[in-house]
Amino acid sequence: IMFLVLFFNISTRSYESPTVLIYDLIKGDGNTYNNVLRKLKKKRLVKIRIQDLIKQKLLIKKKDRLYLTNLGKKFSKFYLFLKNFYKIKSQG
Repeated sequence: IMFLVLFFNISTRSYESPTVLIYDLIKGDGNTYNNVLRKLKKKRLVKIRIQDLIKQKLLIKKKDRLYLTNLGKKFSKFYLFLKNFYKIKSQG
């Protein structure tokens, strides 16, 4: 567990997590694939990262919309829990 705490602590201090950004963009009713890409490009994130999250089964693409999978929801909630628990501010 100490490794996870250290990993998330260092990671969130150095950059804003793409997974958290995507989660914020598509939570609720989802968002269009192109709109998510456009907003992420402004933050210098690329299409490759979204494809990677799809391969990791954290995201699913249905009819040009991105949604979190159950695993993606669990991971995002866990990540946000750790971030909030340790009061870590992440900035891009």
